[in-house]
Amino acid sequence: MDIGYLLFSYIIWHYTKALVDLFKIWGNIFIFLCNFFSFGIILKTFLSPWHRLGENYSGKVDPFELFSSFIVNTLMRLVGIIFRTIIIVISLIVIFSTFVLALLTLLIWLIWPILIILFFIFGLLIIIKVF
Repeated sequence: MDIGYLLFSYIIWHYTKALVDLFKIWGNIFIFLCNFFSFGIILKTFLSPWHRLGENYSGKVDPFELFSSFIVNTLMRLVGIIFRTIIIVISLIVIFSTFVLALLTLLIWLIWPILIILFFIFGLLIIIKVF
């Protein structure tokens, strides 16, 4: 097999099919992260009590029971908002970090064939200089 044909085939594969597959992989990773952190569910239930914890009001005319139920339910909603906000912040940090890593991977992937050639030439220069 001709080495020139092999090199040409590799370059064509590297910048076409492999690049498309790389974008598909990163797309799947972002879809996974959005599903893992459940953005839709978190946004729909943002003002709901945490784990549906709360106190039911029996319906009797008792101001203390009404006030107690109101306080407990308000606190559980605040706890839910706080925890959901923390989850949203953490998920945004993870997704942003993954996006930066994806850009870095893309940059390395695009310059990789050039780096191989440069490293090869640099290695030859070191060998020639040493001997």
